[in-house]
Formats: sequence, C-alpha cells, structure tokens
Amino acid sequence: MGGGIAAAAETRSLLKHGNNLIMAGISLQVAVLAFFGIAAFDYLWRARRFFTSFPSIPSSDPATNEKHRAGALLWTNRKFRVWLIVLSIAYAALMVRCIYRIAEMAGGWGNEIMQDEPSFIVLESFMVLVACILLTMFPPGYFFPQMGRRWRRGGGRESTGIEREGESAMGSGSATEVEVEGVGEKV
Repeated sequence: MGGGIAAAAETRSLLKHGNNLIMAGISLQVAVLAFFGIAAFDYLWRARRFFTSFPSIPSSDPATNEKHRAGALLWTNRKFRVWLIVLSIAYAALMVRCIYRIAEMAGGWGNEIMQDEPSFIVLESFMVLVACILLTMFPPGYFFPQMGRRWRRGGGRESTGIEREGESAMGSGSATEVEVEGVGEKV
C-alpha cells in the first residue's frame, strides 16, 4: 500500500506518507520474523533438551513412550538436522534482506544506500535467491517422507503414518507400522 501511494504521489506530503507506510510494513515484517526466529530457537532448544534426556524420562503410558522414542529418533536423524540447517540459513538470508530494506528506505527515495547497486544486488536479490535455491534443493518432502505418500518397490502405497489402526492411506488393508526413513527402525 505504501509503495502504491509513494509511486502515485503528486505532492511531497503524500510521498512522505507512502514512505512511512513502507517503513511501517518492513518494520512489522522484521519484528514478526524476529519473533518467529526467537520462538523457533526456543522450541528447538527445548526439544533438544527433552529428546537428549529422553531415556531418563519414562512415562507410564507405553504409547507416549513410543511417540517420544520416535521423536528422539527423528531428532538424531541426519536428514532432519540437515534440513534444520538449511532452513536456518534461508531464514537468516531473508532476515538480512528485510533489515537491509529498512536501511534502504530509512533515507527516503534516492538516498546513497538505495543508489548503491552492488549492495542492492547482494543484500536484496541475492539473499532471496539463496533462500529460494536452498528451499528448492532441500524440499521437506525428501527430508520428511512420512508426511507424503511414496510408492513401495513391491507396488502399492506406503503408509503415511496418519491413518487409524486398521486403515491404510488408501482406505483398505491394515497398516499400523510406519518406518521412519533413515533411522532403520519401525515406529
């Protein structure tokens, strides 16, 4: 909205209001991204602490123990850790881009930062390119195959892990075991 107002502005006052809206939008974006980063880091920190101490925290419910064991296996899975690293790098690249946009717009239209083409290319376009390439090369479907459906070598669909007992992903047969790929155990 701010960009549209600034682009169509015929007076200095309207241009200033458009710039202020742009700055407010970008600042809100950085604040939301920062909150997400802090919340995600807190979650990962707590999950790591829980799953690394899992064997010392048994539950009286066998189903809960089985879920915790599956989580601990996923936490130690190499594919999962690679995906977390890739996601963190993509997040950092987008955060750098958003912070750069605040600095770029802080001086108004035509300031020195905005006119510096190499910094614009690296801190704006290249950061988005890095995030896009990483998230394209490392799709979640590859790292979390239990979230999708894949074909078995012997034919038929593999269990997705979300069906109820006695139902398979296709609605017939019995599929109550789900293999966590890369771990080598059935959960």
